[in-house]
Amino acid sequence: MEVERAQLHKDYEHVCLELAALQQNIQNERKAFDTQRDQFALEKRELQIRCEKDRYEVVDKTEQNFNMKLNSLKQINDQLNGRLFEAQAAEEDLINTQRDLKGCEATITRMKAEIHSFTKQCMTLENKSEQLENELKEAQTALVNAEDTSRNRYEESVLALQM
Repeated sequence: MEVERAQLHKDYEHVCLELAALQQNIQNERKAFDTQRDQFALEKRELQIRCEKDRYEVVDKTEQNFNMKLNSLKQINDQLNGRLFEAQAAEEDLINTQRDLKGCEATITRMKAEIHSFTKQCMTLENKSEQLENELKEAQTALVNAEDTSRNRYEESVLALQM
């Protein structure tokens, strides 16, 4: 009975440690998500500012500089496409992180249910243990009473034989 109680306690502690690790993992994932979101918003704003600036420069330039600016815009477009690809990759990472977060939350919910179940089992085992201890005490009391009665009868028999 003590072994089962110790094992349940050990399992309970293990589940609690796993729960704490999962909660820490969720917090880390949330921090990473917030950082990626902030970086994405900053890069997006920078790209918007750069695009606006480039558009105004193109409008202000003369026709003689048009070809030079067109090549410059092509280079900028290539850079923006590269950054857009990075932003799409970051967005995909964000979606994957959100999916992982939901999975972690489901695991935490399941772990909480298991902890609740283990807690109920522990309480049931404690009640059974108390009941068995009470029965053992009653049996020990009955045994002591039986020994006393037997000893008294023996002593009475010895006295009767001596007379």
